[in-house]
Amino acid sequence: MTAIALVALDDWISTARLPESFVEMGVTVVALCRSGVPLEHSRYLAASVTSTGDLGADLERLFEEYHPAALVVCDETALRKLYPLIDTPTLSPRLRSLLRRSLGDPSGLHWVISKWATGKLAEKLNLRVPAQCQAGTPEAALAFAKKVSYPIILKRDRDYGGMGCYICRSDQETLANYIALQTPGVLRKLRRWPSVLTFLHRFAAPGFAASSEPLIVQRYHEGQLAFTTAVARDGIMLGGFSVVAEQVNPLPIGASTVVRPIECPELLQATRALIRQTGISGFIGVDFILDSSDGLPYLLEINPRATPVCRLGRLLGSDLCALFAASFAGVTRGSIIPNIVPAIALFPNEWLRSWRSPYLRNSYVDLPYHDPTLLAHIYRSLPLYRRIMLAIGLRGTLPRPAEGNRTRWKFLRSKVFPKTGTDSP
Repeated sequence: MTAIALVALDDWISTARLPESFVEMGVTVVALCRSGVPLEHSRYLAASVTSTGDLGADLERLFEEYHPAALVVCDETALRKLYPLIDTPTLSPRLRSLLRRSLGDPSGLHWVISKWATGKLAEKLNLRVPAQCQAGTPEAALAFAKKVSYPIILKRDRDYGGMGCYICRSDQETLANYIALQTPGVLRKLRRWPSVLTFLHRFAAPGFAASSEPLIVQRYHEGQLAFTTAVARDGIMLGGFSVVAEQVNPLPIGASTVVRPIECPELLQATRALIRQTGISGFIGVDFILDSSDGLPYLLEINPRATPVCRLGRLLGSDLCALFAASFAGVTRGSIIPNIVPAIALFPNEWLRSWRSPYLRNSYVDLPYHDPTLLAHIYRSLPLYRRIMLAIGLRGTLPRPAEGNRTRWKFLRSKVFPKTGTDSP
């Protein structure tokens, strides 16, 4: 049976949901991952190789044992470590061929891991991007803010998912946030007290700033986050769909917790142009902001990896996992009519945002009913007070399973604390 290998080096729950989508098509799913990550708890994962820290050797071992037809980049750490290996002469020719087939042109990496380079590429392609500059000093950021007017947003160049991004609406916030982004992570909480942070930076601690890397300063467009998720092969987009973030956590630029499909050809056209220019292969996500004043999309960043919604394509208009399996593994199946839903609440994201959320009652909730071991792992990863809520029955509006007559709480409890080795409700 044909195998596809997931490379997962971060602790992401969303990665653990990918195997089910491929197994449904008759594809064996194996993985290279760290010990204890959520992916290891998926019942749909056939086997895994534990990462030792030597990625090249780990990949050779994975290839020799399972001979995967393709690799799936599942997170940021995997992305940044895999691309440099494509042309490594010490790797076997077969593994280098697998890497190039799965990832595409390695020269495209420069354009997608740097937000500044992404913006420049978008300008070259005549795509809309927020006005921006690189600022090596707080004064340069203040001068840019004066030029374009507030609000602005400060970004670290190679962060992702809203991390390292601070919205500024005044000179005082700009100064404090700039200093915070240049200091070690634990000290960034001092941005809540701008005067203290500024004092330490100027007087109390010479060398207080841990980084001298220029920050990106952009005009901040108030609006709704939108995402295009696609699958590509050698710079050709095979399919894709677009969604908007109905809810994010934390506000205003945190991770999506509820997504809704939208029809926006301009987003797909921009994604197709970026894929063609970079020559990348595999899954890709492109982030936009839809300006609230005119509804026009502005490009924010590119993520050439599996995103949390890529496996949900059958519910959002385009089955990307089926397209990936057909192109990279030669596995096809009969035509299936997409079951498009109006909105999807991601679990546990939306439940953690608000356990009383109406989306948990009125939308499709992406709960892993058929994967009790993974569900139990997710439960153990929840904050203590959330686990207590479940234990006493304050589960909120979790959806009723389609099968069986159990109540919502009894069903969830049976999955979190199974009395037998079975997974039947």
